[in-house]
Amino acid sequence: MIKPLACLLFVLACAAGRAAAAEDAEPPAPVACRAQAPTSAFERAVLAEVNRARTAPRAYADTVRALYAGIDAHGLYRRGERRMAVGEGPAAVDEALRFLGEVEPVPPLRMASCLNLAAARHARAKGSVGGSGHLGANGWTPSRRASASTEAPVGCSENIAYGYDDVAEMVAALVVDDGVAGRGHRRNLFDPRMRSFGAGRASHLLRRIMDVQLFCLQDVEG
Repeated sequence: MIKPLACLLFVLACAAGRAAAAEDAEPPAPVACRAQAPTSAFERAVLAEVNRARTAPRAYADTVRALYAGIDAHGLYRRGERRMAVGEGPAAVDEALRFLGEVEPVPPLRMASCLNLAAARHARAKGSVGGSGHLGANGWTPSRRASASTEAPVGCSENIAYGYDDVAEMVAALVVDDGVAGRGHRRNLFDPRMRSFGAGRASHLLRRIMDVQLFCLQDVEG
């Protein structure tokens, strides 16, 4: 049985506090990237899928419903030749569908190539040794890693997923957020404060594929 896994980290509390305090202030100036790179078709596809969920959650419920069609009472379903599982069973899918039917749409995110680079570096570093989690080998958090690629500090949350070939399947699984207390991946995906986005993918020694998504509070350009 194949069961792709996922993990998350919320926005650092200090960064979130700064964002809340600044709601009534003038919009801050965009943060520039230190380095830029062409965006790939994969990166654009991940952003498009994330924004599709954010901006039209009721319509996105149809995607989730179709991807989990056929799930049985034990949470088992098939995706082509693969046998998949939802640990919480069909109740988790039903709960996600209710959420999508109630949540308000939020603005689309903007891609920044330096955030793609930061996400991809973390995926490669962890994937090459079969590692997992959000802290880098040097102990850096997602915000610290993203800030190393930007001209000013940024506050970011991060979703990580393992084992997904299909972008829609990966994002839908993060919306369902099976087994995650508080549905933190979903909260990151639908956080209205987030403005910028980066995506990176690398092969993983143990879990085949590792995907990293960065969600940042600031407008990052480049």
